[in-house]
Amino acid sequence: MIESDCGKFNLADSLETASYGLVFGLNTFIALVLQSILTLVVTSSFGLALSIRPQFEVYSGCHFVVAAIFIAPPVYRCCRKCLATKKK
Repeated sequence: MIESDCGKFNLADSLETASYGLVFGLNTFIALVLQSILTLVVTSSFGLALSIRPQFEVYSGCHFVVAAIFIAPPVYRCCRKCLATKKK
């Protein structure tokens, strides 16, 4: 939830006021569609129909992927900076 708020703040900082509703409405719509598809695939009888424990593992994996996407750029920049200072 916090990363969502931080992302919205950074995005809103560079947007015109007139386009806030469109951008955040579209963002919310896409997020709900993706969440609905994931829930349908994981829980429905014509999907995977997983029990509680495997559902938890699937959702945990999704959160891990999102966390890796957000953590990768700062780690890359830090490593690149450290390597650049060692070469000097």
